Amino acid sequence: MFSNNIKNYILNNINERDFFDNKFLNLFRLELYKDEPDIKYSFGSIYSGDKYTYSWYDDKQIYISRKTINKYIKDYKIKYPKGIIDSYFFRNMCLLECLIHEIIHAYQFMWCFTSEGLICDVLKDGDKVFEEIVKLPLINNLLTKLFYETYHDIFPFEIHADNYASLFLLDVYDSAQNKSEFPFFKLSKAKSILGQYTYKNGVLVSPLYKFYKKAHITSKFKEYNFDTLPNIDRLMIGELSDISKINEEINKLMSTVNHDYSRLIKIRT
Repeated sequence: MFSNNIKNYILNNINERDFFDNKFLNLFRLELYKDEPDIKYSFGSIYSGDKYTYSWYDDKQIYISRKTINKYIKDYKIKYPKGIIDSYFFRNMCLLECLIHEIIHAYQFMWCFTSEGLICDVLKDGDKVFEEIVKLPLINNLLTKLFYETYHDIFPFEIHADNYASLFLLDVYDSAQNKSEFPFFKLSKAKSILGQYTYKNGVLVSPLYKFYKKAHITSKFKEYNFDTLPNIDRLMIGELSDISKINEEINKLMSTVNHDYSRLIKIRT
């Protein structure tokens, strides 16, 4: 999705510049246009500021909430009190988690019009459910809002954006010279990728299956042949449901060997 040119642009600036700065965000947007010219039709600007209560992609614009990023920074410091150095590298990596996620939403918008394939079909399914929620009568607004807020993190376009952002940022992190300033980043990404998986009655339940079940379209889920996808892509869309295969892929991402990451998966009764 993102080329080495984009990765290198980040690495060349991550220790020297404040990525919160709107001038940098504009330059980064122009680099993305050079890398993928068609993406300019999916988003025109990136805005960053304290006035936004959350970050989002809408109407071909990206909005980044400084409040949200500052909360990420604070939460990381509380969760991992030892080892983190409050540097440009640390703060910029926190911002990139949010920024890359929203940029991927712009790519999703482009792909849904220009590409075909199983992953695009899954993204379109999620979008259709979202659009149906939006269209429901006003009397149902509270219930539909509650449904979306409750299951936001398992909508296909959110799983996809979260996990592919993590995949790209793990590559950036592995290429950085000062990883010691953010020593728990890789573990945090493993937790994020597996965060919506659960064990229920001893059975591993994938987040993508949960979405189709909650949306009452499991018949459509069963139509898809996910075996045609590489395991890493199945993991990135939240469908891979074999713990040995999940461990194999997470071990590759974490640069570990035979580590059991199933301990990061929640158990539901």
